[in-house]
This record gives sequence, structure tokens and C-alpha cells, in this order.
Amino acid sequence: MSIMNVLKLSYWFHQPFVARGNTVWIWVVIFLVAIFAGLILKFVQQKIAEKYKQKMLNSFANLGLTTGLLGLLWLFFRQEAVPFLAWRFWLLFIVIYAGYVIFKNVKFVVTRLPEIRAEHEIKKIQEKYLPK
Repeated sequence: MSIMNVLKLSYWFHQPFVARGNTVWIWVVIFLVAIFAGLILKFVQQKIAEKYKQKMLNSFANLGLTTGLLGLLWLFFRQEAVPFLAWRFWLLFIVIYAGYVIFKNVKFVVTRLPEIRAEHEIKKIQEKYLPK
């Protein structure tokens, strides 16, 4: 197989062959690792007190669970040779979704989270001088 095949529409929108041997197990392990990482992040998220960190961890946990479950579902459809649902563009869609969520979370951590913390510190200082 040539790497140039990924530039052709026929590669993404035609029925792939059934995966055999180690290929199946590599895909299964990748998707199960994503699911387990999502579950671990869900448990860690419950232990953290700061709500913005909880929100970020929840987003990463949902990403792991979603990509893992959708990936296993796609792999099942591929192995069963189901038309349309086994096409490779679904895997591309999952990867694009994961990239979007990671970009959104990194942008939140880099830009918005420092602003929120600064606002919180200012509010804490102001509340110190307000009557109770």
C-alpha cells in the first residue's frame, strides 16, 4: 500500500478489507486504552475541588470515552463488513473530533484559565473588605 492512497477519495469512501492478525489487536488496544483513560479521568475528576479543573478533566474523560467507544463500534462494523459504517472516513472523523477537543481544552488552559484565576483572586481580595 502506498501512502499516496490517503489522498484519493476511493481510499476513504470504499469498503476496507477485514483486519486480520495483529492489526485487529492493535486497534482494540488503542481504543480500550482510550476508554480506560477516560474512566480514570472521571474518577480523578471527582476528587478535585477546583471546578475549572473538573471541567477540563471531564472534557478529556468524555473525549477518551467517546473516541474509544466510537472506535470500537467502527472496528466492529469494519470486521462485519457493514457497508457505509465501516468506511475509513469514520476513523478520520473520530481523529478530527479528538483533535478539535484537545485544541479546545489547550486553548482554555492557556488563555481562559489564567484570566479566571486572576478574577477569582481579585474577587477574594475585594470580599475581604466587604461587610458580611
